[in-house]
Amino acid sequence: MENENHKRKYYTGFCGHINIVENNELSLFVNLRSMEIYKNSFVLYLGGGIIKGSNPDSEWQETENKALTLSKMLQ
Repeated sequence: MENENHKRKYYTGFCGHINIVENNELSLFVNLRSMEIYKNSFVLYLGGGIIKGSNPDSEWQETENKALTLSKMLQ
């Protein structure tokens, strides 16, 4: 990927609500958070997205907030 300075290694999968029997519905969401654990450190991987109508600055701030939340949980 030309915009990334690391090789992608991990994918955390999807989660969501499956209600095929009653409403023929399937709503899945990709979990955009994962972590690589080393002996004395860790690396957080976070994703974000820009869609029509979203504000890129707000999306970046949301991504930073995800990192802060995960980092605080590990302290």
